[in-house]
Amino acid sequence: MRTGIVASFLVTISIILTGCDPLVRIEGRVLNEDGEPVSRAEALVQCPGLCVYGVTDSQGRVDGGKIGECAHDCELTVRALGYESFVGKIKPFCVNMRRGMCRMVHVDARLKRAAPANAADSTSAHPPAAR
Repeated sequence: MRTGIVASFLVTISIILTGCDPLVRIEGRVLNEDGEPVSRAEALVQCPGLCVYGVTDSQGRVDGGKIGECAHDCELTVRALGYESFVGKIKPFCVNMRRGMCRMVHVDARLKRAAPANAADSTSAHPPAAR
């Protein structure tokens, strides 16, 4: 009986302590310039000491998370094989702020197909739309 009480107490304490750690989420969708989903694209939020990432599914949806906090000057990178990458600050994509830190990054990105390797200079990717 005493072992059961101690085990229940330890489980309760671990749940409470885990709930205190902030979770940063990245979610959204990655499409190409024709509006078609881009599968296996990477969406990354990079801050000093933290990297939150997700990989898109066959519908172009991304959903990922990690314990930590992101300031507005952290960078968002969206990249996929055969497409030009997008890199920018997360501030316009932050949809959930707490105590000055971003807890949810929402990305709706449209990536432009990369020019063939032998082509002349290409333009950068269309920036994702912030929500």
